[in-house]
Amino acid sequence: MDATEQKRAAAPLGVAGDVVSKRFAESGAVGLLYVSLPGLAAVEAGFGIEAHAQSVRALWDLVERFVAGVRAEGDLLVAAESSPEELVALLFRERSRRLFYTEELPALSDKLHALVRQQAGRIGYPYVTDLADARVGYAVALHNPQLRDDRQLRTALDRARADAQLNARIRARESARAFLSMVLGEKVQSVYQPIVDLDGGRTLAYEALVRGPQATFWREPEALFRAAEEAGVVFEVDCLCRQAALRGFAERRAMSGKLFLNCLPSAIHDPIFRGDKLRETLERCRLTPSDLVFEISEKESIKNFNIFRETRDYYRNLGIQFALDDTGAGYAGLEAVMQLAPDYIKVDISLVHSIDADNGRQGLMKAVISMAEAIGAKVIAEGVETEAELETVRALGVSYGQGYLLGRPEPAR
Repeated sequence: MDATEQKRAAAPLGVAGDVVSKRFAESGAVGLLYVSLPGLAAVEAGFGIEAHAQSVRALWDLVERFVAGVRAEGDLLVAAESSPEELVALLFRERSRRLFYTEELPALSDKLHALVRQQAGRIGYPYVTDLADARVGYAVALHNPQLRDDRQLRTALDRARADAQLNARIRARESARAFLSMVLGEKVQSVYQPIVDLDGGRTLAYEALVRGPQATFWREPEALFRAAEEAGVVFEVDCLCRQAALRGFAERRAMSGKLFLNCLPSAIHDPIFRGDKLRETLERCRLTPSDLVFEISEKESIKNFNIFRETRDYYRNLGIQFALDDTGAGYAGLEAVMQLAPDYIKVDISLVHSIDADNGRQGLMKAVISMAEAIGAKVIAEGVETEAELETVRALGVSYGQGYLLGRPEPAR
């Protein structure tokens, strides 16, 4: 449906709603299914009008296919007029169809919400993938011949919008409670991916990668920490992930080498991970400080490098090493490398992908290698997935590699 058709479709909720008025009067009632994806506004803000229109069309097509499965003669899908991210399906059924309005319509609302939530990533692709704010609600309007039809429909639309907002708040509350229960129950686990010496083929270390519970929205680390941020428990979840990584690694001592432990910059200030507490934790997991490499992401902000270096030196004196993760994925890479002076520099997958066919990526990799040599660090190429990428990074002088070609993440057991 193009923009002109959408504009015409919006008219039934406005002054030109003769068709809707007639159907409303004939059926004596109408059910409204309201759908909104407020997050699509970020597409327009970040990528412009055309990108936004593409995402809105994707939402329109999805809802249209859903409505087609339950459509009866006279039903309409319209824009809500106030925002292009809002759609309304008008489902006209005889007023005598009580079960449709009291049972079927609420069930349709729940099914549509699940569908939009499931497909939200595709709707925003390739511009945004975080569209978890799907809002779906419903309302029923019973025809009153004493009132203007457009006034009745607008009132019903307001009720449907309010229902969608209430549903969103209820789901957010339920999700927050479930997330807190998951955190208190320590229901996270780690999988371990090998980091391989590209010359000799031996395994240098394993990186612990966190995973939330199966079949939940928190399965992947990005969603897990996004939920933790919303709940205000980022530090607690970060600690929980470290504990799970240490336990799992201790249980699988067949994995030889070091353990790369992902940490937020604030994590190294954790008093529970210092002094006697650290010693007790490592002893309990049958590990020594020299077994650990703290992996700090370039994407995370280090607010005070002076304080960070002091804490870094404390851990280094114990034998713990440091790695800078995601190098090349952000804009602060050079400063982070020089300020942190890591033992390992992990080059982001965005620079490794197709490096065999990209002179620009090869030039950047050479620059990273030169910088690493200047500070005595080793380079690890992340995301190595093809033989051509492997041969290229090896020829350029990269010491270590990580990626599906070299080994997939596996659980401790």
